[in-house]
Amino acid sequence: MKKLKIPRYIVWLFLTGIIFLLIMGLLRWTVVLKFRTPTEKTISLVEAYWLGFRYDLRFVAITVLLIYLIGSIPFLHPINKKWGSRISFFIWALFVIFLTIFYIADFAHYGYLRQRLNANVLTFLNDAKISFGMMWQSYHLGWILAGALIAISLLMTIVKLNYNFILSRPNVSTKKSSKVWGVIFVLFLAFCIVGNIVYKGGQYPLRWSNAYNLGNDYAANIALNPFQSFFSTMEFREATFDKAKLDEHYAWMSAYLGVPENERDSSTLNFKRMVQSDSNNVTAKQIHNVVLVICESFSAYKSSMFGNPLNTTPF
Repeated sequence: MKKLKIPRYIVWLFLTGIIFLLIMGLLRWTVVLKFRTPTEKTISLVEAYWLGFRYDLRFVAITVLLIYLIGSIPFLHPINKKWGSRISFFIWALFVIFLTIFYIADFAHYGYLRQRLNANVLTFLNDAKISFGMMWQSYHLGWILAGALIAISLLMTIVKLNYNFILSRPNVSTKKSSKVWGVIFVLFLAFCIVGNIVYKGGQYPLRWSNAYNLGNDYAANIALNPFQSFFSTMEFREATFDKAKLDEHYAWMSAYLGVPENERDSSTLNFKRMVQSDSNNVTAKQIHNVVLVICESFSAYKSSMFGNPLNTTPF
């Protein structure tokens, strides 16, 4: 470090970032140990861990870059100025609080739905009283809150200990070396945030969808962290249908779904149709009070109801 003349400010941010990367990696490993089923043990997670590291690196780099840019203002320098250190610790505290809250919510969400935390949880705020009541009955919120406060205190203690350690080291950097290392550090952080070397017709920034290129949902869930999963799904939270597109293709869709010709109406977008049971099926006539619940994930085209020649659901 002395020979390289790296500024203490950069060393502190770099080492603190490494610590949080290790913590986030440990939390990802904990998800695997806690929730992995016997059938999922055969799935290789090497690529998932590597992609997950890149997702973690992105959000740590965003925090580090913000602190570095603010600290680059002379009177807000965290090593040389008291107000600079206060602002830096405040930003780290915000990051630690968000990290703790997001991962606690993520563990509960994954344990219940086997999915990483996503923006759909915001729908619970529509009736916060009922949602809080269900949480109070389902989880030990008192212990969780106590654990969160302890985790936040420990993490902030680590940040401050690291700061004091760097502060005790001699300042070997010069103005010239500070500028050179500053440019290198900013470029490095920018690359970590983008996640790829982007060029026209080739690579694009690291995306949420990269996780689902791994080949299965389990590996994708392990690769994602709650930050990436939550913020990437915000734009899909209010997703709805495109009425103009539906109007354009209504004739084809209504014919495909078997809506009677005399009942097709593009102005009301009518998709109602009656499906008659097989009158020659003796077994079906002997079965009474059978209720079929079709969920949104139901593969309708695979069923006999939609004319599948394999007759997969004869009743």
